[in-house]
Amino acid sequence: MPPLFALALVVGLVGGIYGIGGGAIIAPFVAAIFGLPIYTIGGAALLGTFITSVAGVATYYCLDERAGSYSSNLVGEGQMTARDTSRARVMTR
Repeated sequence: MPPLFALALVVGLVGGIYGIGGGAIIAPFVAAIFGLPIYTIGGAALLGTFITSVAGVATYYCLDERAGSYSSNLVGEGQMTARDTSRARVMTR
């Protein structure tokens, strides 16, 4: 069994038991033990999060017919919050 696969298996089991994200556990090990650069690990983690999020939204949409309007409301609220936050001033003395 390849060492990275074994590490991912152990991290997946531990993360599943404790209910925490595996990326928070595996990223330091991959950086320290396998010597991968942090930007590579971060990019892979973001891609994995994106794929999981898209699958979750698609599943939720397929399970409930009202999910489409609810999801679009959340997206709209998120966009408004991001717009308002980007216009906020930073208060300095």
